[in-house]
Amino acid sequence: MGSVKAVTFDLWDTIIHDDSDEPKRKVMGLRSKKAERRWLVWDALNRQNPISESQVTLAYDVADAAFNKVWHDQHITWPIADRLSVLLKGLGRTLPEPELERIVRLHEEMEVTVAPDPIPGIGEALAALHGRYRLAIVSDAIVSPGRCLRRILESHGLARHFDGRFNVISPG
Repeated sequence: MGSVKAVTFDLWDTIIHDDSDEPKRKVMGLRSKKAERRWLVWDALNRQNPISESQVTLAYDVADAAFNKVWHDQHITWPIADRLSVLLKGLGRTLPEPELERIVRLHEEMEVTVAPDPIPGIGEALAALHGRYRLAIVSDAIVSPGRCLRRILESHGLARHFDGRFNVISPG
C-alpha cells in the first residue's frame, strides 16, 4: 500500500459552515436565502405579468422537491439555471433571457455577497496539511457554482491551500 499523496475535503460543513451567513443576513435586514430566492423569481415574473407570491413559492417548493429527489437518489446536482427552468415551465411562464440570466447570477452569488464562515480551526488545519499533501475539494454545488465557491474560500484566505483547479461535482 502506497503512502498518502492527497487529501480531499467536502466544502459544506467541513470547511465552510453552511448557513452561518443567515444570522448575518438577518442583522443586515435581508431576507433568508430561501425567501430571497423565491422573491427574486416572483419579482421578475410579477413585473412581466402579475402572479401571486404564493404561486411562485409553491412552484419553487415543487422544483426544490424534484431537485432533492434527483440529488439524493441519483446523485445528480442540477445547476440553478436548470432548476429555475423547471420552475418556470411548471408555472407555464418564461422570462426574457437577460432577466433569467440576472436571476441565475443573483442566486449563484448570494453566498458570495454575504459569505458563510469557515469552520473554526480549518485554516490552521489546512495550513498544517498543505505542502505535505496535495489538497483538493470534492463537493457539490447546490446553488453556487465552483467559481463562487472559490471566491468564498478566497474571502477567508483558504483557497491558497488547495492544489490545482478548484472542481465541484456540478457544472459552473
